[in-house]
Amino acid sequence: MATYDRSAELHALDATKTGVQGLVAAGCTKLPRIFILPPEDRILPHHATASIPVIDISSSDRKQVIEEVLQASNEWGFLQVVGHGVPQAVMDSMLDAVRAFHEGKREEKARFYSREPDKSVKYHCNFDLYQSRVANWRDTLYCRMAPDPATAEELPDSCRDALLDYSMHVMELGNALFRLLSEALGLSPTYLTDIECNQGQILLSHYYPACPEPELAIGTSQHSDSGFLTILLQDSIGGLQIHHDGVWVDVPPVPGAFIVNIGDLLQLISNDRFKSIEHRVLAKDVGPRVSVACFFSTHFHPASTRLYGPIKELLSDGKPPLYRQTLGQTFSFITYRKRCGLQGAHASPLSTRIQLLLIKKHFNHHPNFEMAAPSVDVRGQETYDLAKELEQFQSSKAGVKGLVDSGITKIPKMFIHPMEDIPKPSELGPATALEVPVIDLTSVDDKQGHMEIVEKVEKAASSYGFFQLVNHGIPENVLDSLLEGSRAFHEGDVAVKSNLYTTDRSRKVRYFSNSRLYKSAFANWHDSLVCDFDGSLEANDIPVVCRKSIIDYKQQLLGVAKTVCELLSEALGLAKDHLASINAAQKQFVVCHYYPPCPEPDLAVGSKRHTDPSFLTILLQDSVGGLQVCNRGQWVDVSPVRGALVVNIGDLLQLVSNDKFKSVEHRVVANSTKGPRLSVATFFNPLRSEEKPYGPIKELISDRTPPIYRDVLFRDYMMHFASEGITARALDHFKL
Repeated sequence: MATYDRSAELHALDATKTGVQGLVAAGCTKLPRIFILPPEDRILPHHATASIPVIDISSSDRKQVIEEVLQASNEWGFLQVVGHGVPQAVMDSMLDAVRAFHEGKREEKARFYSREPDKSVKYHCNFDLYQSRVANWRDTLYCRMAPDPATAEELPDSCRDALLDYSMHVMELGNALFRLLSEALGLSPTYLTDIECNQGQILLSHYYPACPEPELAIGTSQHSDSGFLTILLQDSIGGLQIHHDGVWVDVPPVPGAFIVNIGDLLQLISNDRFKSIEHRVLAKDVGPRVSVACFFSTHFHPASTRLYGPIKELLSDGKPPLYRQTLGQTFSFITYRKRCGLQGAHASPLSTRIQLLLIKKHFNHHPNFEMAAPSVDVRGQETYDLAKELEQFQSSKAGVKGLVDSGITKIPKMFIHPMEDIPKPSELGPATALEVPVIDLTSVDDKQGHMEIVEKVEKAASSYGFFQLVNHGIPENVLDSLLEGSRAFHEGDVAVKSNLYTTDRSRKVRYFSNSRLYKSAFANWHDSLVCDFDGSLEANDIPVVCRKSIIDYKQQLLGVAKTVCELLSEALGLAKDHLASINAAQKQFVVCHYYPPCPEPDLAVGSKRHTDPSFLTILLQDSVGGLQVCNRGQWVDVSPVRGALVVNIGDLLQLVSNDKFKSVEHRVVANSTKGPRLSVATFFNPLRSEEKPYGPIKELISDRTPPIYRDVLFRDYMMHFASEGITARALDHFKL
């Protein structure tokens, strides 16, 4: 029996650019395997009798309406609203337009077919097609209507007018609902809109064709919504179910009604007064089912830095906060992670609870301290305003270096890590006698010497995941100039740094402290200057004080990266140009790190333990030291070697090598006496727009060594890596 090639089936569907509707139009009578649920996840017939509340929000008895909204939001997380003021003609026109688009000309739909995350208008079949365990029986037209809305010209001709008209009406309805929800919480009517809960608006126009084998499929997997509020318009077909008191309950269509459900972020800021409930859509043998979901959330704005946490007016001694503050974007990432993978789709983002960062009062030091909650301040001081401290630090635009220059002797609490994160003395002494291999490239062009180097690279990449290169061809004066240029920038004009200070990832040159400042529970003790060489970066964008040194090093490093990729390819038993042929080192992402001396290094971490999501990382470090790698459970110092470059395997190279090469955890220790530490990490990757999926290399697969990972697009891997946080093993998610 032939081996099933799931990747080929996924790509065949994607290549049609016609989605599920194209399968039905072609006369499909048997489900492709990618849509078939495993037996344990198939939905059995049930007979739930409960029904969600239907509320007339036009009633003159506003107090009664508010009470009904409060009860429905607390007990159900869902409600249907009538008397909403949106004309029936607008609703009908929207459903007709969505149907017209999905059933329209193939060429029209193909023009919008895309998986580019930044596009404001796109059409696709399953946003997570390459990440989920099972595909959903559904196609979707995605339109971002706020902020930075799509222009009228960007919208499909077949539904442009209906989309614009409907978007305006549903925005007004959303504002009315936020007023009711605010009052239901005992707040002023404008509270939720004042904190911008209504500022992001996405319209997802779903199309669920009739399914030839509905008992084997699912229209939309169970999930909760990550934003504040969702308003859904559905046709008369039905199929939506919500999970209430352990039972799946049908949400039958009510003529003229909108379905409204609470999102995760609204549950968070309401401190669980409102509930975000899991829901799903069944596949049916009738249809098509058409629905339009309007999502309100701030995470659609990538530059948003507003933190959301439990509303202070809802807290008291008897009702302490259940969640810590977080960015809206964080919820977007978490939702993406939960939706990807069969098991993940069954978990609500809030089930992780994003544990509240509590600083307990007067917690005494004692031998059992490590058994205490990791979010407890090791100084044992009182609860404080984390959001305020983050904002003050971020607004300074001076980074960790600015703190040191101000003369601090105690580090801010945001930098204090739990004890299990901080290297213990036993990890920094004689136990680190193991050494990361040092490989000399002097004889790389000699036939016999070349073979010996390949053997050493294979051993280092498979056993350590790290090695140091000497005699690599880059003159020491180029290396020294780069470190001096990096120091000059980080220790230079504050105004220059301030102008470059941003968390906006679209900026090709940027300066910041901690790329995940608002998403991590604990900040790292370093600042960074990033140069993203993706082909559009202009040399004049790089600070003049380090411009020449960065460009000179970047150009010479390309030759070293080419040699390393060839050696690694050969170490895998492949043609030496194999990694180059799959664009493994197509893009350079240069990061100049600066680790100032730390006044309390026993409480802080330079860089927390992590792996790199890249194919390959090449690091230049100064003589200060502090880099450590984890080898067989033991932390090993990567002692600086004059003129050497440190090379480490990234997650994607471990994935394509099918675990022959290892991407290992590493970290940087904070120190008080040797600093500042300077390093320049260059990450080699494909372009983010690369449409080629990456999976275990076929030449490395056999009956004895079956594939360990499934295929993934580079941008999707990076998105998942970001959602997990750098301390998680993102690779594990992609295991078969």
